[in-house]
Amino acid sequence: MKHLLIILSILLLSFPLIGQETGPLSLQIHSGFVWKTFGKGKVQPKYKGEISNGTPEGLGVLSYPFINGKRVVGEWKEGKEWNTEHYKKDGKVIGKWVNGKWLLKWGVLCGTLEEGTMVWFEKCYDGVESKFVGDIENMKPNGQGTYIFHDGRKYVGGWKNGKEHGQGTFTFSDGKKGVGEFRENNPWNITTYDKDGNIRWKIVNGVKVEKGILFRDTPRSKWEKGGEKWFRSGDEKTQAIYEGEILTGVPGGQGTITFPSGSKYVGGFRDGKRTGQGIMNYSHGGKYVGEFYGGDPWNGVEYNKDGNIIGKWMNGVRQ
Repeated sequence: MKHLLIILSILLLSFPLIGQETGPLSLQIHSGFVWKTFGKGKVQPKYKGEISNGTPEGLGVLSYPFINGKRVVGEWKEGKEWNTEHYKKDGKVIGKWVNGKWLLKWGVLCGTLEEGTMVWFEKCYDGVESKFVGDIENMKPNGQGTYIFHDGRKYVGGWKNGKEHGQGTFTFSDGKKGVGEFRENNPWNITTYDKDGNIRWKIVNGVKVEKGILFRDTPRSKWEKGGEKWFRSGDEKTQAIYEGEILTGVPGGQGTITFPSGSKYVGGFRDGKRTGQGIMNYSHGGKYVGEFYGGDPWNGVEYNKDGNIIGKWMNGVRQ
């Protein structure tokens, strides 16, 4: 916009070219887009720039006094926009003409499903179609915007090629919401909340993380040899019991595992193993605090029951 305005200022302040006129024109919309050399400046759009045969021809600026300071800046041909940009009062581009073709950049679109595919229109019918307000490219939402569904649901956030894509917030009509990353209309890495702001569940890499209880194989020699296996039911007296977030049937996220010996771990899990930051409280009173990786202490500090440091771990090796 800056460079275009500089060029226009130079041209409009200089002498006209041979055979080229400059001057103000008024656009009478109610008369079918008729250009006049006179008009009511407070109610009619006013053009300043190059003209020919009484119509805009070349570079110029069209100002709309009644549309909140909207301006149209650029090149005109035979009284019509050819290569122009439409600006709001704050300088935001809301649309443009490129070689005589209109390209909407910011505005309102309405969507409707036709044979499973979303089709977008500039004309909206209240109460029938869902409405998008925001950045637009090639007649599809692209960038940032708000989409209000006809049933009251709302999505605010990123868009790509007409689909919810990027960081955003999806709010349901009952007040529940999902916040996080969306990919091509699908929740990808989000946290969902109830209407009071309490976490309900999560989605990690497109997979729903539930909350629940799992039991681990025993004895220890069995899962050490064949790999840890987790079950929906078991014996609390003889098996380790996990309570927390579950991803693809195994501990994934934040949770607590209590062992038959009385030892307890509270912290992160991944692929069914202790991974991430956590605290391991041993039945003898000591504890380990720090990072776990693949179920083992990785970077942290070990204390005895009196709180004295008795060891440190660095990259999985006890120092």
